[in-house]
Amino acid sequence: MKSCRLTCIVVVTWNNVADTMQCLRSLAPLTGAAVSVIVVDNGSTDGCGEVIARAFPAVTMLSLSVNEGYAAGCNAGFRQAVAEGAAYVVFLNNDTVVDSGFLEPLLEVLDERREVMVAVPQILYADYPDRIWYDGGVLEPSRGRVRHTGIRKRSAEPETGGFRQTGYATGCCLVMRCRDFDGVGGFDASAGMYGEDLDLSMRIRQHGGILAVVPASRIWHRVSASSGGELGLAKFIARQKALLKFIRRWGGGGGVAWYMLHFPLQLISSLASIILFRLMAAIRRRRLA
Repeated sequence: MKSCRLTCIVVVTWNNVADTMQCLRSLAPLTGAAVSVIVVDNGSTDGCGEVIARAFPAVTMLSLSVNEGYAAGCNAGFRQAVAEGAAYVVFLNNDTVVDSGFLEPLLEVLDERREVMVAVPQILYADYPDRIWYDGGVLEPSRGRVRHTGIRKRSAEPETGGFRQTGYATGCCLVMRCRDFDGVGGFDASAGMYGEDLDLSMRIRQHGGILAVVPASRIWHRVSASSGGELGLAKFIARQKALLKFIRRWGGGGGVAWYMLHFPLQLISSLASIILFRLMAAIRRRRLA
């Protein structure tokens, strides 16, 4: 069932013209009477907002004076979506490119299954477009466990329907009914970067909502372009701070102890997996050259 109610896509940007322009170009075929795009310029100093406004006059620009983080930017975009009368809101990272048909399967799940409160596409690496970055997630704060499922595995052909229940929804791209997002209190900016989506997922679960991955929907993600990439030090530090804050809030002392106990092994395993993945990708590219 295709929804005819207004959907607002909120894209938050900060000093990143090139990626944001590419993202908006991929969204252009979707915009019309039933879909609008809101770009939140989170206090950029590179003229990003002005460039985007000139290139995409149909986009609603919302310029904030200072960068208060992704969560605050999303919440500001959500308030604008509500003012425009939206029934659904999509939060989308600016370093993504969407498939032209990515939105409809997500809305179909929300339309047909009232117990589903958030729908998320399968997310692939932009640099390795057949490899999975997100296909669901495990979120067990009492055991200090937070991880993506299927990461760096080869993606199969897109499925045609249905969804899989998951532990958490990544803030890279998620779709909710506006009333549900408002009902759970939106993003909590105090959760910090890389923690806002984990915290939102737990509150959705507390409200009895189902979090759904919809494999028929696909987008591609330039992983952490704003913080140095998957191996970037800035991302690593910010992510560990956010994880510890999240686990303290939702998992208590036991969750923190479990996390700290397993942290060295998790770090070594994750780094080894990333390095091997990139090495194999480089070898494949050389063979194809």
